[in-house]
Amino acid sequence: MEKIKALTKDQLVDITKSGRTVLEFSASWCPDCRFLEPFLPQIEADFPASTFYQIDRDGSVDLAKEMNILGIPSFVVYQDGQEIGRLVNKDRKTKQEVEDFMHSLDYKRTYDMITSINKRSYPNTLIVILGQDHGRSEFDERENVTRVTDEQGKLIGFNFFNVDQVLDYDQLPDGKVELTADQLAALNKVLKDAGFDDKLEAGSPKIVYGKVAKCEKHPDSDHLHVTQVDVGTSQLQQIVCGAPNIAAGQTVVVALPGALMPNGAQIWSGKLRGVESDGMICAARELALPHAEQKRGIMVLPAGFALGTAYEPAKLDELLASGQIKL
Repeated sequence: MEKIKALTKDQLVDITKSGRTVLEFSASWCPDCRFLEPFLPQIEADFPASTFYQIDRDGSVDLAKEMNILGIPSFVVYQDGQEIGRLVNKDRKTKQEVEDFMHSLDYKRTYDMITSINKRSYPNTLIVILGQDHGRSEFDERENVTRVTDEQGKLIGFNFFNVDQVLDYDQLPDGKVELTADQLAALNKVLKDAGFDDKLEAGSPKIVYGKVAKCEKHPDSDHLHVTQVDVGTSQLQQIVCGAPNIAAGQTVVVALPGALMPNGAQIWSGKLRGVESDGMICAARELALPHAEQKRGIMVLPAGFALGTAYEPAKLDELLASGQIKL
């Protein structure tokens, strides 16, 4: 759960429009405000693509007062820029009451995802990754689908077997797969027919254009830098970068958490030398661009790229070939 120091109403609407975010508002200094913690695994399982926020006492108190939740263990659910439900726990709700409340909401239970095929190692199988694997996985196998959860019960993916019965397998690439709306609908029908409540949905692009708004030395490294990167949302993305040519003001390509790189590597949030990092600033060689030089350094783009939009491999490779992009 991410703690915040400030959050305006406009930011709240913007965040939930772009990410269907669920926000939990409580005051960490209130002794009874920890009531939601035992229920978070189930809530996170229902909202796997969401971010949870907690208001600290020294920030956003005015908003908490306005929402009538200051000092009361409560939370509010937002989705697509609108409030869809709130629970004020004046009477210390039971776990079942909280779960019943969550499932009474008219929310979209959808997932951003990485989809890929390995025709040599896993023939006729579509692999769908919805989250980072932590610990031992559990499997629920039904018909031609296996639902995968981590040891906390959080959904992290699906394996669709005999996928040629659903999709035109021969036309699918060997590697990352960008599913069309019709293909997603076919896979969601398979999930429904197998008795699963989950629904897959095309997510926002994960490899995008960004601009380095701030760049500082890492507190525990002589070569790493901590950057704040604008990727077209209301909040900057903190990314630890080891490239020697990184600097503030640069337009760059950013792989966000949930990105699948050309070499098969998955990008997730984590820590580098104790500092949180939510993504990766990319080198041309990491993007496997044909004209990329095989040396260290992130790719610095000319101005004019729309922040947050999906990067265009062919366009950038042309700029590399013509010398308009240099390390």
